[in-house]
Order: sequence, then C-alpha cells, then structure tokens
Amino acid sequence: MGSVFNLEEVFDIAINIEKNGVQFYKLAAEKFDDSKSKDVFMGLAKMEENHIRIFSELKKVFFADSQYFNDSFDDAGLYLKEFTSGCVFDLSIDFDSFFSDVVSVRDILKKAIGFEKDSIVFFTGIQKLVPDNLGKDKISEIIDQEMDHVGQLGRQIAMEDA
Repeated sequence: MGSVFNLEEVFDIAINIEKNGVQFYKLAAEKFDDSKSKDVFMGLAKMEENHIRIFSELKKVFFADSQYFNDSFDDAGLYLKEFTSGCVFDLSIDFDSFFSDVVSVRDILKKAIGFEKDSIVFFTGIQKLVPDNLGKDKISEIIDQEMDHVGQLGRQIAMEDA
C-alpha cells in the first residue's frame, strides 16, 4: 500500500516556493543600480505575491474536498513526495549566503531562471493532482506565468550580453 500524502502540505510547499520567489526578486532588485532592472525584479516579485494568493485560495477549496492523496498509483504523487522530502529542491534557502557568491547581474538572472524552472516542474506535478472543477486552470495560468518569467529573465540576460 502506498503512503498517504497530505495535499495541504503540497499547497504549503507551493506557497513557500512563491514566498522564496518574492524574497529572491526583492533582494535581486536591491543588487541593481538602474531603475529598469529594479522594475523587472519588483514586477516579478509582485507576480509571485499574486501566486501566493492563488495557491492559498486553491488550498482552501481543495482541502475542503479532498484531504488526502494516496500516491501509490500516480507518478506525479511520487514526484511530489520526493519534492517534499527536500530531494529535489531546498526550500530553506539562506539568501544572505545565496547572494554572497553573486558577482554579476548575469549570475542573478541565471539563478532566477533556475528557480523558475524548478517551480514550473513542481507546479506541473500539482496540476496533475488537481481536478478540473477545483482549479486546474488556475495552476495552468501560474505555470504559463512562470514560463513567461523565464522569458523575461532570458531577455534581461540578452540585454546584459549586448
């Protein structure tokens, strides 16, 4: 028999990922002198704040209907279980030391792209668990926005390289 997997914890992790994103983007904005770069990172931070709100609302709706998920029959559940154990992504980031090895704007942008990619993978796993009638479309929108973030960050890298 598979282990019982608490979906409330999955949404808590999603919310923590977004909180880390907010913190990361606000700290990244502080590393820039020009207002255009600051604005890009602050805009991304605001989007992540909106994602926190969406995941909080989805958690309330979904948890009210289905408290537990049995992951023995679903690869997405197995992946999310590994994610929650810290094997895939460390949610306890020490941002002071994280930025200590950053030597360029490009370094920050590349780290941001890595976070966004990890978020996309995790949210895709969550999307597989959420039924259509409980907000799957909202998860799709968040994934699309995270993919857009990767594009924005890539454009910033291209501007840095120009």
